[in-house]
Amino acid sequence: METIYHYTSLIHLEKILQDGYLKVSDADRKFGIKPAIWFSKNTNWEPTATKMVFNGSEMVELTQEEQQKTIGMVRFGIPFSNQLVSWRKYGHIGKIAPKLHAALEQIGIEKGARPGQWYCSL
Repeated sequence: METIYHYTSLIHLEKILQDGYLKVSDADRKFGIKPAIWFSKNTNWEPTATKMVFNGSEMVELTQEEQQKTIGMVRFGIPFSNQLVSWRKYGHIGKIAPKLHAALEQIGIEKGARPGQWYCSL
């Protein structure tokens, strides 16, 4: 059976373990997008899970090495299910504008991600 992963940081690990489940982010609701928990078939690290931080003067994206050293890297694996929604399908049902969907996909590609590996649970 294929495994799919939710990638996050150590910052969120304690709360996830305490709650016993993954929760959707409130950020999606703020932008009027259908909230979802995101997963990737990438078995190493999902490039879009790398966090942005404020370095004192601007927001910068951490490298994988920097993230590992500063806020950690965690993944939760679950069996892949046909009940998960693909990134392409989410574009139609997630209340996300087509231009924004395309822009987010392009940003992911530029970071080294493969949108065909992205799935979510609504």
